[in-house]
Amino acid sequence: MAHPQVLRDMALFVEVAKRKSFSQAAAALDMPVSSVSRRITQFEAAVGLRLLDRTTRKIALTPYGETYLAQATRLVEEAQRSFDDLIAQAKGPSGFLKVAAPSDFWVLQHLSGIVSEFSQQ
Repeated sequence: MAHPQVLRDMALFVEVAKRKSFSQAAAALDMPVSSVSRRITQFEAAVGLRLLDRTTRKIALTPYGETYLAQATRLVEEAQRSFDDLIAQAKGPSGFLKVAAPSDFWVLQHLSGIVSEFSQQ
């Protein structure tokens, strides 16, 4: 299983690569620029490849960075969708619904519609 920091670093790399700026990525993520730069440098050291070419004026993707960006973007987006789905499930109704009602035909006929509508919420 991947270390949890890998996904965070992946998302950070995607943000920097898309914005082509450490400072803009840092502002978007509400992080200090130095932390963003340090994490990217540590991530590159961990994989043993340079993903970004840096100058004082611009950031450009290396060929490895371009390949990784495409894969990382898909994975980060999928992870975010998965997290959003999980949160949506947690906010929805859950558990059992116990209803006590008379056994009149009318009640039974309409109760199934009410329960069905409730379960769709």
